[in-house]
Amino acid sequence: MKFTIALATLFAAASAKKTARKGIDLSTADVKADSKIGNRLLSKARRLDGNDEEAMRWVSGYSLKFHSCAASQDYYGGYFQDNEGNADAYQYNGQYEQGQGDENQQAANAYGEGEYGNGYYQNEQRNNYEGMYEQKLVHFKLCPTDNCGSCPNGADYVVDLAEFVDTFLEAKMTAEEYNCEQVRENCYCGDNQYEYQCLQNCNANSPFDYCDKYMENNQQNQNGQEEEEFDLQEALECKKFDFDQDAFEQYQWTNNNNQRKSNWANGNYYGEDWYQQQQEAQEEMEFFLGPYCSADGSSILLGLFVEETCSFHAQDGIYEAINYGNSLPYAKESLIGNECISCKEPSEQQYQNYYDQQDEDDITEACSQLYEQAGKCEENLGGSVTYYPNNYGCTFIKSLPEPKHSILSSAPQVTAKVFAGIFAFTTLIAVTVAGVMYKRSQRQNVSLASESNMIA
Repeated sequence: MKFTIALATLFAAASAKKTARKGIDLSTADVKADSKIGNRLLSKARRLDGNDEEAMRWVSGYSLKFHSCAASQDYYGGYFQDNEGNADAYQYNGQYEQGQGDENQQAANAYGEGEYGNGYYQNEQRNNYEGMYEQKLVHFKLCPTDNCGSCPNGADYVVDLAEFVDTFLEAKMTAEEYNCEQVRENCYCGDNQYEYQCLQNCNANSPFDYCDKYMENNQQNQNGQEEEEFDLQEALECKKFDFDQDAFEQYQWTNNNNQRKSNWANGNYYGEDWYQQQQEAQEEMEFFLGPYCSADGSSILLGLFVEETCSFHAQDGIYEAINYGNSLPYAKESLIGNECISCKEPSEQQYQNYYDQQDEDDITEACSQLYEQAGKCEENLGGSVTYYPNNYGCTFIKSLPEPKHSILSSAPQVTAKVFAGIFAFTTLIAVTVAGVMYKRSQRQNVSLASESNMIA
């Protein structure tokens, strides 16, 4: 009964900083088809055929914009797919010793151990786990590109959070890379022997504050000095986190020792065997990095979790303790800002844009994939859009909380029976675009072709 599965595919089957800024727009820029960035950008463009092309052509005049995120608890039955007890078996999780209980009870008990189990659900952690996981959604908008900030005549959509973040950041990174390449190509340094400083000046005079970092990374790559960086792409996929096991054992030993002293001070003592069991169980824990929705729904953050669905958070301070004191990136700063990412693919410079001028504007891969997979509410689209709007997702999207409330704490919970009814109409969402990004843009992102006077 996945939340996202039930919602987005049902609808589909029926048919930085918070400052004012322009969106990242490549629509009027010229891209050399044989250039590195040109190949990358144009490979992301998707030409639609027949009815799909006509139906989605209007999207090229719109831009992607994050609105909010939300989360809902649901049953996790993946490991019991072939078990008659299915999710009900979670009731017995960790309660039965070896050789006790019926088949379903034993299966539930084994969930915490073994090759296919989760060894980290030991003692208190396993007792708190009842087969629930957190399904995460993103509510995003398609806004008219020329007025994306206020988003008049925009439309609303909902998709899986991880898929949205992955796709959105890929689109943003591609646009930023292109902008910085254009700054470099339009930066005339002549015979200036201080070329690096000259490029820095050009970056400073451009409207893009991320190009210095981009240039620095390129310089390091060329000199073979590439530093090991945090792998954001893997973190977005809720991957198992490799950490310093010795550091973690020391961290746990210190915590357990402090707990023992506290228990003694309060007149409680459970015996050395109990503390030893605690230590041994904790030594086999695993951790996973993944994105999640903030409590108020306004941000998407990275967190450290104790299971593979990235639903249950690890204890505060563990990441720093097991990762040489380094802080987790995007633990407090949102992965997604309020930038607008244009859905219009860039033009092609080759043959004086001959082929691009002969047809309507195509849509970027990011927008086409998110659009096709999302639950839709297009009742507010302007009259210039002749496409018949899809409003099958309106009721649900309107039920999502605004980004000042948490869906887990304040929104009405939809019962499992409701999800079971919706589930009959569903299939899996699949958006497979890798995602990496540079730091968030703080200035206006504008088309270089239309405002070339801003480039030194």
